[in-house]
Amino acid sequence: MAALKRTITANAKYWLNYLDAKSEDDLIPEPDIRGAARALEAVMTISEGWSLTQSLALVLHPHMGRRGYWADWDAFLAVCRRNKVDRVFQVKTGI
Repeated sequence: MAALKRTITANAKYWLNYLDAKSEDDLIPEPDIRGAARALEAVMTISEGWSLTQSLALVLHPHMGRRGYWADWDAFLAVCRRNKVDRVFQVKTGI
């Protein structure tokens, strides 16, 4: 189980670094959006991963909106709210 958590965390960190290096105006390829979203979904299942979940969600947020994924993204954000992601996330995303 520890190895799986390390793998999930490493994958989420990869996508966080990848998206951090991009401008909010950059068009991220569809496969990369899906990869980052899958990493986000996986890391949010790890209790120690909530800080990383928040960071990855914040950097992914503008790209999800640009792609028109609002319905699915809103559902994901609702899960984040239910799991009490800290106020900084809510302020930065306007939710």
